[in-house]
Amino acid sequence: MNVSNDHVLELVNFKRKDGFKYLYDYFFPSLCRFSYRITRSLSESEDIIQELFVRLWKSDVKFTSQRALVSYLYLSTKNASLNVIRNAEKRKRAEKEETNELENIDNGDISIQQIMIEEEVHRQVYNAIYELSPERRNIILLSMQGFTNSEIAKIKGISINTVKTLKLRSYRILRDSLRPVFYSFLF
Repeated sequence: MNVSNDHVLELVNFKRKDGFKYLYDYFFPSLCRFSYRITRSLSESEDIIQELFVRLWKSDVKFTSQRALVSYLYLSTKNASLNVIRNAEKRKRAEKEETNELENIDNGDISIQQIMIEEEVHRQVYNAIYELSPERRNIILLSMQGFTNSEIAKIKGISINTVKTLKLRSYRILRDSLRPVFYSFLF
């Protein structure tokens, strides 16, 4: 179909396929070259321009002049191309940081591994503590916060011997429930 330049604007504004086909055929090569000068990747440039035309088709934007349409196409191409470069640079930086972290672990820097193990042990210990009865759980948590047996007895309103007995029984339960966890960390 032969479409004049003046008629294209009307066809694009009314979302006519023949207008978009003409626009695509007419601008695709030059927009790709423009994008390629920014991205230095032909496949990225082609993807950018195809996505640009899809977004234009889906949008509600109306153009008042052919100059506004051309400006929109080139400005959108420039912005999308720069976004691709920025995202690629971010990915490269993230991959480099991840590679550096893995190299540090492989080179004997066990600080990251140690932190991971410590956090997993803490999680397992607190899970085991929260499986205790509420009274035993509170006594163990107070003990972990640094309270003495006599202070815990005053806070809970029970005798010191009761605190000692509950702590002893709680430690036995925790030791039995955490034994498999600690063996798995050793091996």
